[in-house]
Amino acid sequence: MVGRFSAKLDGAGNELWRRVDTTGSISDLQDVAVDSNDNIVIVGSRGVGPNLDLLVQRLTPIGATHWEQVYDGGGTDSGFAVAAGDTIAVTGSTRVGANGDLLVQVFAQNGTLLSTQKPESAVDVRGEAAAFDLQGNLLIGATGVYSPAEGGLNGLLLKYVP
Repeated sequence: MVGRFSAKLDGAGNELWRRVDTTGSISDLQDVAVDSNDNIVIVGSRGVGPNLDLLVQRLTPIGATHWEQVYDGGGTDSGFAVAAGDTIAVTGSTRVGANGDLLVQVFAQNGTLLSTQKPESAVDVRGEAAAFDLQGNLLIGATGVYSPAEGGLNGLLLKYVP
């Protein structure tokens, strides 16, 4: 069993707290951010059996779970990046069948899902970076395979305006 390890260190590198979460047969943590209330938001994947689900957790400043959301698209769902401010956004991919599709979810501070975007594509596309600009727009960096036979990649920058 693999687990997600997270810890908070002070400015001198001293450990303030640590967590190891071994829920599910596979767990990974891909990205971490701090929201406007100093809470920690992590994104990754968790799975039981052959399929993975995208996992988002918001932890309090002392490491306790405030809320957790899981996305199960029926196949392999992975979270790769998180952005946090007054709202929280995650990106990754969802795969059922041959191709993975970009997945973007936005949450309120209390964990309420505000939106899910899953533009379908004929090729593999996955979100790999997320950030909010100064106007509150969500920017998503993604990679798409445009020629699977040749292994070519396209970089994508998407902007979501609230």
